Amino acid sequence: MSITPSSFDLVGHVVTLSATRGASQRTRNRIREHGPEFRAMSVATTTFWAGPSLLVRALDDDDWCGWLPLADLCVHVTITEE
Repeated sequence: MSITPSSFDLVGHVVTLSATRGASQRTRNRIREHGPEFRAMSVATTTFWAGPSLLVRALDDDDWCGWLPLADLCVHVTITEE
């Protein structure tokens, strides 16, 4: 099942990202350079690239933040009790 902005609220959760088979090189590079774990900050349904996008912040020391197209991503959500 693919995750869309309307099917699950990702914002605020820690997500583990991997690139889909057809993902862009840019998406693959960002996951490799800053991930694979990120915090989901926002979901945009407007067309940045070819559809909905996910704003993520890296959990590593460099604190990178950027938009990635949801169509390029396999998203695994970590849900923790607080």
